[in-house]
Amino acid sequence: MKSGLFVDSWGWIVLANGNEPSFPETSQLYQEETGRRSLVVTTDYVLDEVITFLYSRIPPDFSERFLQGLFSSIETGFVALEKINAE
Repeated sequence: MKSGLFVDSWGWIVLANGNEPSFPETSQLYQEETGRRSLVVTTDYVLDEVITFLYSRIPPDFSERFLQGLFSSIETGFVALEKINAE
């Protein structure tokens, strides 16, 4: 079975901000897992929280670049996006 990594809101927020105290550990874990080609998963609810947080706390141009990279990773299948629904 292929291992995976679920990235929640705080994980993406930390990865977007190198000044976060836990950035080194979080970044290292993310790099290790992606280097192993582990499945990286997040949800549409997580993305909503991340977008709201980044645009309220980080300069818009930086937020835009980070989110473009994240959306590109989703489009290429590098990050799997799970949609939350009633089921």
